[in-house]
Amino acid sequence: MSTELAAEKLLDDGGYFTAIEVARLFGQSTQHGQRYIDNLLANPRFKIKQRFKPVHKIKVLSIDGRKQSIDKLQNGALLFARPKSLSGGV
Repeated sequence: MSTELAAEKLLDDGGYFTAIEVARLFGQSTQHGQRYIDNLLANPRFKIKQRFKPVHKIKVLSIDGRKQSIDKLQNGALLFARPKSLSGGV
């Protein structure tokens, strides 16, 4: 999975995530979860809010200035949720 797909999922959820929670969300190892977080923080395309206490957590605020995920934008335009078969099954 790419960092961009991870960012879309985290933006869609809207919550704060630790590296372990990111890893569990995607069925990856904790090292992969930390790598996603590091990539999100390093890339200027993603606007991230961080919390450091009691543990380090991040929240994706926007991707390229867009504050809603692609799925939410498409569902709003169609006035109904896209079937999983059309949205890639994710």
